[in-house]
Amino acid sequence: MFLPKKFNAYWHESVKLLQFYCKCLPASVLIDMRKILFWRKMFYHNNVVLHILAAECRQLIAAIANSYNTTIYDFVHCNNLMLRNMFRQKFGRLLGLSWC
Repeated sequence: MFLPKKFNAYWHESVKLLQFYCKCLPASVLIDMRKILFWRKMFYHNNVVLHILAAECRQLIAAIANSYNTTIYDFVHCNNLMLRNMFRQKFGRLLGLSWC
């Protein structure tokens, strides 16, 4: 296979490294990112009910932010590209890649 030879690795040993180098995030990270995006849409919506629901979910979002060593403020005040880069950097640090 091309990818394992390119990265000098074997497929069964380094799935996470291949995901990282191919710019594919694991499902758990993608789910967290989707939760943040959905919460942010509810938070900024003009509908009062959605805004109240977003306020009620604040603890869940704070827990996700804490697991990524950031704050809710960072999630609210960044664009989608910055958010994705934040998650990629955390994934890279989990893999032990010091340059992330």
